[in-house]
Amino acid sequence: MPRREVSVAAFVEAFAALSYERCDNGEAEADYEKLALWANAEGKPTHMARQLPNGCVDEQLGKLEDIQHEHVHAVDCAEYGTVVCYLPPPDAIMRFASGDSLPSAQFQHAAFC
Repeated sequence: MPRREVSVAAFVEAFAALSYERCDNGEAEADYEKLALWANAEGKPTHMARQLPNGCVDEQLGKLEDIQHEHVHAVDCAEYGTVVCYLPPPDAIMRFASGDSLPSAQFQHAAFC
């Protein structure tokens, strides 16, 4: 089996196969979630999470339970690194590009979010 490259570019390419497009805008979008990708100082991807429409982040740290926190940069650290890009869902990209309105978000949020 060929060895796979572990890089931000490889992750972005893999999600592009699912019609996601890279976005550097970390602002929360009112009607959809974005994926956020972290990379360490060497540029190696370390973590992914969902940025919710209200700006909170929903993620699982290792094998622990899912957690939510108020800001995408709350888990920035030496181990995870920092957020290097965002990946909005394909439906949001198509609707945004065409000017169509986006569907209402239906998500459960932690009490502090």
